[in-house]
Amino acid sequence: MPTERESKLRCSFCGRTGREVWPIVEGPSEASICHLCVSLTDVIARKLKAEAANATCAFCSRSIAEAVGVSELMENTYLCLDCEGRLVKAIRGGWKP
Repeated sequence: MPTERESKLRCSFCGRTGREVWPIVEGPSEASICHLCVSLTDVIARKLKAEAANATCAFCSRSIAEAVGVSELMENTYLCLDCEGRLVKAIRGGWKP
């Protein structure tokens, strides 16, 4: 739970307050970022890295450049988010081809 001071912080990227999203990490020069924006930048960075490598999904072979999002399974091995969802379902036993 955020303290009163943390509740008054505002994410420099999305503008949400510490009451709306927590934790918020304070950086230099009064800049701060919430956990949602950190997650979003991680997704964007993985997608850019995969696009730069002209990567394809290891499951469906679709170009990562066309995918909505990407997960990196291992170094230079990627899954588009559609296939990641199918894989998770299959692991949990609910996927049917």
